[in-house]
Amino acid sequence: MTLMKDTVIYTAIFNDYDTLKDPLCLTRGCDYVCFTNNNRIKSKKWQIVKTDIREKGASLTNRRIKILAPYHELKQYHYSLYIDGTVMIKSDLSSFLSRYRNHGLVNFRHPRRDCVYREFAACIASKKGEPLQFIRQCHNYAQNNMPFDYGLSDNKIILRDNQNPTVKQLMLLWWEQVLEYGGRDQTCLPYVLHKNSWTYRFFEETLLDNPYFEIWPHRHEYKRRLWRNFRFYCLQNRLFSKQIIHLEKKMKAHISAKKKADTF
Repeated sequence: MTLMKDTVIYTAIFNDYDTLKDPLCLTRGCDYVCFTNNNRIKSKKWQIVKTDIREKGASLTNRRIKILAPYHELKQYHYSLYIDGTVMIKSDLSSFLSRYRNHGLVNFRHPRRDCVYREFAACIASKKGEPLQFIRQCHNYAQNNMPFDYGLSDNKIILRDNQNPTVKQLMLLWWEQVLEYGGRDQTCLPYVLHKNSWTYRFFEETLLDNPYFEIWPHRHEYKRRLWRNFRFYCLQNRLFSKQIIHLEKKMKAHISAKKKADTF
């Protein structure tokens, strides 16, 4: 008889937004589950669960799984570790999980900011959503006494005790905020925690420098960086200059035609 594993490590990847990264080391007592609608994603280490895009597109479907899967699709597990599609597991997680899993809800501290209001400003500046939506959310949070510098997490990795009723309630409220304000989960969680008197619990390790996880760029960002580096090297060394300029013109024409097609 096979004993049921009490911990699930899961991720969600829709369309071609990310590539599935096999862990370099598997942790005993854990199942590995990937939710995706991409038939090209295969793995011998992850259990692939085919999932249709619901909600209002792939991004919101991804966030629903991120926030609510431990209470629906993965409710048979006591503990869950969500990892973003950009994350690769690079070592055994046994000690990491045993150290933190009874803390209820644990996140990594945001590497650059510790205030939701500064996060609103950063999101608007980097065009990560509709500016008026962020302004409305920011105004409503201020009206409801959301303090400055309350803390801010980077939600690429989330560890939860799925049996903790308070954590479950926090996740349901988090999802409500995400639906209300257009899908940006990072700006919603601090408010939910504050309103429910829950103080952030952070991993002691830093997100970008730790022995357990490695963060990769999203697939489209990775391709863009490769092209930028290749272009810079070639132009600096006067290699393929005419071909690069010709290719860039074709790319711009293709993007322009695609934008026009999407308009109709």
